[in-house]
Amino acid sequence: MYKPRQDSTELQLQDMLMLLLSPAVDDSVNNYYRKFLKESPLVYPYQSNIVRIERTNGFRGFIFLITVEVMPVVGPRN
Repeated sequence: MYKPRQDSTELQLQDMLMLLLSPAVDDSVNNYYRKFLKESPLVYPYQSNIVRIERTNGFRGFIFLITVEVMPVVGPRN
């Protein structure tokens, strides 16, 4: 996973987007892993990466398809 070494406007916008997407990402991850795990995994925004953003309704449309890569964890991490 890409780890930037300094802050930038792009990184700030990506971090804000991940915070907004967190509830939907958490729901998706929990629904997927419910079959395999007894405990719900956690997804931290700093362990997530936006892979692709696509406008689905043309130029300046406001419906997006966002592909996010996450690294869910179970239990405390040191």
